[in-house]
Amino acid sequence: MTMDHAAIRVSNLDDSLAFYRDVFGYEPVDRFEESDSVSDTFVGVDDQAVIQLIDADGPVEADDGGHLGLSVEDIDAAVAELPTDRVTRGPETIDDIGVRIAFVTDPDGHVLELLEPV
Repeated sequence: MTMDHAAIRVSNLDDSLAFYRDVFGYEPVDRFEESDSVSDTFVGVDDQAVIQLIDADGPVEADDGGHLGLSVEDIDAAVAELPTDRVTRGPETIDDIGVRIAFVTDPDGHVLELLEPV
């Protein structure tokens, strides 16, 4: 079994779409609108959804300890694309598991763990 996608609530869909496009190169791959009050956009690469952004139409609580783990080819380059206030930890190398990690936040404060194998 593999993960299909992760879903997060976002307070401003346009801001979140721009963030995930500009930092990770994710583009919208599918959109679902159930009614005027529900709007979801799946973003990913090569027509494969990675994250479902659910328009919350208001503030969201993102400090529950959860996070999304995203693989990157070059963690230093990915972090360099971000404003410094978005980086909460790293990049750093964890030799025991052979990975470099950094923790960053998206526009709503969701925590993203960036991982680069070493």
